[in-house]
Amino acid sequence: MPGARHRDAGALERLSPKSLESTNPSAAPARRIVVGGGSTSSSQAHSGPQVSVPRETLIVASKLKDYIRARSEMNTAASVMDALSEIVRLRCDEAIDRARREGRKTVLDRDFKNNT
Repeated sequence: MPGARHRDAGALERLSPKSLESTNPSAAPARRIVVGGGSTSSSQAHSGPQVSVPRETLIVASKLKDYIRARSEMNTAASVMDALSEIVRLRCDEAIDRARREGRKTVLDRDFKNNT
């Protein structure tokens, strides 16, 4: 449309500044380096179960139900998932403690096999 005058309809042709640092270097925010985290010491952070650990179901319900049905032709109650998740948490905590006592940061399969 020749009468619309798109170019003059309030649009201004200007170049935007490259970045904040190039236009005013003193206005750039100062960098802060934070070392560590929080007020807990490292010994407190590694002793005992964590308070903020989510209490989710750790068991895949459909796989467990399929296994029990294939083995015994029985059904599985929903409460079984919570009970097994708690058992898994306890065993994982024991394995974590074993790996920590041995000075490792990796939990291995042998940490679950060792019952002492």
